[in-house]
Amino acid sequence: MSSAAVAADTLCLHCGLPTASGRRFCCAGCAAAYDTIQHLGLGRYYEQRLLDPAIRAPRPEAAERWDLARHIATQPDGTHALTLALDGLQCGACVWLIEQVLAREPNLLVGRVNMTTRVLRMVWRGEASDAERLVATVERLGYRLVPFDAAAMAAADDRTGRALLRALAVAGFASANVMFNSIAVWAGFDEGMGPATRGLLYWVSALIAMPAVAYAGLPFFRSAWSALRARHTNMDVPVSIGVLLVSAMSLWETVQGGRHTYFDSVVTLLFFLLIGRVMDHRARGQARATAQQLLTLRATEVAVLAADGSVLRCPQESVAPGARVLVGMGERIGVDGVVERGNAPLDASLVTGGSLPVQAGPGTRVFAGTLNQGATLLVRATA
Repeated sequence: MSSAAVAADTLCLHCGLPTASGRRFCCAGCAAAYDTIQHLGLGRYYEQRLLDPAIRAPRPEAAERWDLARHIATQPDGTHALTLALDGLQCGACVWLIEQVLAREPNLLVGRVNMTTRVLRMVWRGEASDAERLVATVERLGYRLVPFDAAAMAAADDRTGRALLRALAVAGFASANVMFNSIAVWAGFDEGMGPATRGLLYWVSALIAMPAVAYAGLPFFRSAWSALRARHTNMDVPVSIGVLLVSAMSLWETVQGGRHTYFDSVVTLLFFLLIGRVMDHRARGQARATAQQLLTLRATEVAVLAADGSVLRCPQESVAPGARVLVGMGERIGVDGVVERGNAPLDASLVTGGSLPVQAGPGTRVFAGTLNQGATLLVRATA
């Protein structure tokens, strides 16, 4: 039997973590989750998923129970809504699995997972206490759910960004200083620099580069170690191996009085890799922020003008095509439609990308999420 087959046999079929020799699952929770998924006919989840070793494995664990009651929003129509942050979400297959499992709940109206923000939103009929059962259903699959706190999520994201910036600053400082020493050494090869002077410059470079590598390389070393512990690999594994090997070889050459070291290459490589990592982190943060903004575009209720002239507030999902909706100044339009009465500038930046207000009047087609910046509009819903 090949080593790859042996390694596969010692990984849990559900969460992918190492198991005792000869066992299919690492714990009873994984065995129960696997049986549940197979029983529901969702076994292709295991064929489609891609486990990321840097993310918590989908292993069912006994987690602390949250007081969900204060996070549940009860709508005017009697339905209840709850937004939760998801821990352990690996890929699109996880999104599909969670939504398919929740779709089998008879009283659940909405069960949607946002992959970008890692947020689950549920809307259901019945008792508010049903939230405990719905949350337990997802947690039995191996995912951890906590009440969504946008401020806490932003704070955690900010801590990661600051850590990357500190590592980038250290790598940049080391790269500049070690490169100055290297230029002196390179010039010395042509000008007859003695071995004692060259060795001194190498030691100065080592004193700068080795601590810098240990600190600035942490984001890559941690990711690589997590991957190797899970018996997987990622791009940070070869990067970490290369950085450590070249650093060790350069230090050995310095101790032995060798002619060539590569401290400048190591710290400069880390510097440029960290630039990419910081830019990637910021891009992901902006994507999450944009997704959050798009979620806020959905008005929870809209003002529908009845035939007798009265105004009825109702969820936007219940607005039928042809209904007439009033949109006051400062409100977001809750449905797609056509303006019947009124003139006003509209902010459609998050819908169309345009930065300038768009003037709307009778006959203008408008879209849900557009912000009314002027007088009240009467919109006939088309969708």
